[in-house]
Amino acid sequence: MQDPADRARAITEILAVMQDKGPQMKRTRQADVLTLRKTLVRREIGELIGTSPSRVDQIEKGKS
Repeated sequence: MQDPADRARAITEILAVMQDKGPQMKRTRQADVLTLRKTLVRREIGELIGTSPSRVDQIEKGKS
């Protein structure tokens, strides 16, 4: 998107949707990570979802 107004408007719309869905998405991610922890270590989960083992730990605890 080249036009700054179009880009800013699009970002505003995305952020509005994300704000409403954020808590639900966070809970879903936590549940998914907890499911993965039944068979994988944090390092493996981090590699799968593109984050660090310490972030995986935070997700598990609902802190991130």
